Amino acid sequence: MDRKRTLIISNATTLIKRYGIKKTTIEDIARECKLTTSALYYYFKNKDEIISEVFLHIQKEKMNKMKKELEKHSGDSTDKLEHYFSIHLDFMINFRKEYSINMYDIADQYDTLRKARDRGLQEETDLVKAILEEGTRAGLLAISNIDLTTELINHLIIGISDFILHCEDDARLNKFIQEMPGQIIQILLKGLEVRKA
Repeated sequence: MDRKRTLIISNATTLIKRYGIKKTTIEDIARECKLTTSALYYYFKNKDEIISEVFLHIQKEKMNKMKKELEKHSGDSTDKLEHYFSIHLDFMINFRKEYSINMYDIADQYDTLRKARDRGLQEETDLVKAILEEGTRAGLLAISNIDLTTELINHLIIGISDFILHCEDDARLNKFIQEMPGQIIQILLKGLEVRKA
């Protein structure tokens, strides 16, 4: 990536962390980069494009962290899946704390953020699919359609991420967040139905 584009994304990230999406302007980003506004437009069409690149960069950082964490993690595929959920939820909680982004910012920028997330989703899909395939090969998981199961797990994660970002009640969120990975695994792998012996 061009050095100037990298600088713009880095400075935009810093400003969004500090002020939020809505309050960060093109002028702020240009000033932070020591560029004129017209020079900034040479590298990016508009603020939405910068925001999209910022969130794609965040997505890449998250994936690098997840891959490293999972490589270090010893355990079978069910343990890896639970660890995957834990890493993802921790990332989302930290993201929520670190960035000055509220549900109104997300609503206003939903299409931009969704497009950035969708661009980075393939790596998450590949990672989840690899865990499921490993579990199937080891005889720990019985999955008839790995691609569909992977998609369903990804959509579950997206839904939980949206819950984390939109929840206005920190006490409620903190009450459940520690138990979520284990509960998700319980529902996914063991189900909710009582089985009779």
